[in-house]
Amino acid sequence: MRRRRGGGGKATAMRQRRREKKLQWEAKLQVSAATLCEGITVDRLKLLDCEVGFVGSPMVSSEELKKAQIVEARAKSIFPNVRCTECGSQSIEDSQADVAILLRKLIRDEIREGKTDKEVYKSLAERFGEDVLYAPHFDLQTAAIWLSPVIVAGVAIGGWAYRRRRQNTNVHVMALNLVRGVPLTPTEKETMLELLTPPPSPRRKWWS
Repeated sequence: MRRRRGGGGKATAMRQRRREKKLQWEAKLQVSAATLCEGITVDRLKLLDCEVGFVGSPMVSSEELKKAQIVEARAKSIFPNVRCTECGSQSIEDSQADVAILLRKLIRDEIREGKTDKEVYKSLAERFGEDVLYAPHFDLQTAAIWLSPVIVAGVAIGGWAYRRRRQNTNVHVMALNLVRGVPLTPTEKETMLELLTPPPSPRRKWWS
């Protein structure tokens, strides 16, 4: 069966539509780029580049490939420290939820922008709150929260030691006042003070 003339025009139109669909698909990758990177190791990046900037490129230079590998390695070192806000009990490294995919993409994008790991953590905390990090950023506010039990315990122990020392001092002063007007020799006064001063209370063991 012979093809009709003009079929070449239809084929050209079909190729054009396919090209437009491909461009639309590549644009959508800007939103879901991280899904293409799941399960791809650094070695496999040499064969299949999952970075958005290289999608559709016929060739990738060794320098660009090296940068992509560094970005992926740094991102994967951050993933275990970020909590999936949808799952709660999983890090974004293990979760396949939409929120986890979005967070992984945001981390990769910020690393590409030249941010340090510390700046990435800070940006995540500012956008999603401190709960998104398994180890919250240590600042004055979090320091007060973490150190408050230690401060309270220190104040309590200090107050108890002060009262105990003051009580022993008061007992000793009372004993001196009692023997002050009594005509005793120094040895007798010392013996009398020892008798009037109560012995220290026995120390309790922590397991008793």
